[in-house]
Amino acid sequence: MATLLANRGYVSGIAPRAHVVAYRVCGDDGCYNSDSIAAVEQAVLDEVDVINYSISGGSNPFSDTSKRSAHAYDNGVFVAASAGNSGPVADTVAHRGPWVTTVAASTSNRLFQATLSLEADNGDTLDLNGATVTDGISTDFDHLPAGRTGNVQ
Repeated sequence: MATLLANRGYVSGIAPRAHVVAYRVCGDDGCYNSDSIAAVEQAVLDEVDVINYSISGGSNPFSDTSKRSAHAYDNGVFVAASAGNSGPVADTVAHRGPWVTTVAASTSNRLFQATLSLEADNGDTLDLNGATVTDGISTDFDHLPAGRTGNVQ
């Protein structure tokens, strides 16, 4: 077990020998982009493996804060970010950059079983079974661009 932020208690149930690092970016006056950017940059310098960015953000993946997430990704850091608290209407998801995994909660009690089928250029295939809150799409895509973001400045 590890002590987190002095008097906050113990963290357990995480990977053995994992180190938890917390960066304070929100204070009494709110959350400033400059503090968020500095925390992401410090996490990269500290060589963390994962950033859990649970602060909402805008829909522009090229904002300064989102570009710092791309910088972290380019340095081998997995970035998980909150989808935000807007909605439930179209076009309200935050953290839309392809270099983050955007995570959201759902209050809907309906779900559909689904299979995601992927095929690589060399013919290798991967089928992943899971659940979704929509009934899916039946359109085959020739390709979906994937891979690293390159050097986003």
